[in-house]
Amino acid sequence: MVDPDEFKQKIEKAISQDYKVEFLGRNFDQIVRLLNETKAEKIYM
Repeated sequence: MVDPDEFKQKIEKAISQDYKVEFLGRNFDQIVRLLNETKAEKIYM
């Protein structure tokens, strides 16, 4: 299971420090918890 807060931080860092990223509203945490580490790593790259 992927931690939603850590996922957000990695994506924000990958995109840019200058942007605030909005993620899928209220359902974001639930959606991220469904990801396995392999899928999450593919998104980070």
